[in-house]
Amino acid sequence: MASKPARFVARRVEIDAMPFTWATWPALNLWLAAELGTDRYTFRIAGDRITLHIETFEGVQTTVSGQRDAKPGAWIIKGTQGEFYPVTDEVFHAKYEPFVPSRHLSPVDGA
Repeated sequence: MASKPARFVARRVEIDAMPFTWATWPALNLWLAAELGTDRYTFRIAGDRITLHIETFEGVQTTVSGQRDAKPGAWIIKGTQGEFYPVTDEVFHAKYEPFVPSRHLSPVDGA
């Protein structure tokens, strides 16, 4: 049994993501339709407000309600198991950076 905590580093993963804004929602709609089918998400538009509701797949994403809502300014992420979920802009930029092959691929990865 360990006598003190050990330090860990998160494994490097690559994700696909798109910002959710009024300007990007048509392209986001096409992406989600191709990946999820049109019955797994809905855009709700009321006046000048838009919300994205994503129904998650059982067993892939653990949320209490099994569903997630996103508001403009969030990023929509396709995770490593094919799950989709929103994160705030602040969390997105704290955790992710654009993928640059020359910086992110090592000789072992196939660069």
